[in-house]
Amino acid sequence: MQIDLRTELQPIKGHGIDLNHAGAMMLMGSCFADNIGQRLVQAMFDADVNPFGTSFNPLSIARQLDMLMCGTCLSEADLVYHQGMWHSMMHHSAFSSCDATRALESMNRRMALAAGRLPQLQALVITWGTAYVFADNATGQVVNNCHKLPSQSFSRRRVSVDEIVDAYVPLIERLATINPNVKIILTVSPVRHLADTLHGNQLSKSTLLLAADELAGRFQGRCIYFPSYEALVDDLRDYRFYADDMVHPSSMAVEYIYRLFLGSFCSDATVSTAVECERMSRRLAHRVMTDSDEQRRSFEQSTQSALKALIAKYPYLSRVCSDRYPTITDTDK
Repeated sequence: MQIDLRTELQPIKGHGIDLNHAGAMMLMGSCFADNIGQRLVQAMFDADVNPFGTSFNPLSIARQLDMLMCGTCLSEADLVYHQGMWHSMMHHSAFSSCDATRALESMNRRMALAAGRLPQLQALVITWGTAYVFADNATGQVVNNCHKLPSQSFSRRRVSVDEIVDAYVPLIERLATINPNVKIILTVSPVRHLADTLHGNQLSKSTLLLAADELAGRFQGRCIYFPSYEALVDDLRDYRFYADDMVHPSSMAVEYIYRLFLGSFCSDATVSTAVECERMSRRLAHRVMTDSDEQRRSFEQSTQSALKALIAKYPYLSRVCSDRYPTITDTDK
């Protein structure tokens, strides 16, 4: 008699999404979106990962998407100065700077690039991390990042399913007019927020799951739910698949969910291409540990030849590779 020790998830099929290297993707949301996004980048997909930086709550991500569709350009009036740095309340601190002009240039350049990609996207992947939000007491506006401002400046609450759905319905409708072919993949981060207590974390994740289900039901054929939360919590379901903090997924768990993502949304041929591209990315990132200039040049030349051979085999990789490796791909020009 066979004994099953796991409730193993299978790739999702029949949803009408066929991601490939010739198309573009955008991922917005939590650090889990960063993890999967970086794996897609390593596999040489044309993936734009978190143009505002890591974001956790659904209302802030909705506002960010609205800013992209509106072509918003920030000014110094939109920044906050705190502890010697200029911050945007809608951006991760990675965009903050001691120079306001530099901060604005970085934020606006990144937003303009992301906004320009919206009409060409194959898929927008949105990963929600928590249903708890912080609202600025002065404006009532939900912020993406508090940037260590005084806690009394904010009020914290858990948003409702209806609030999330009401925020996203008009956004999805507008995005469909900009890009009629775009698919939206909704997912909930499996990373637990233990500061909310285990019970509070469950309430938060349940709120997000219900909202994702409601949107997927309203926009059938446009939106689909991907079970990254269930993959870690129910499928893997063991602390050996967590990092040392017992909160974040281990690298093995991220790899497992990434492979489930590919199996769900890509053809076998695209998955095979992704494997080749991953090998090439590792080779490009490799640094030869030798004092011999001749050996180093030999490795660099062979790597350059291998990359050009890969592009010749898959011409649709040329745009991504020319952006990421211009010194290699432009050598013949």
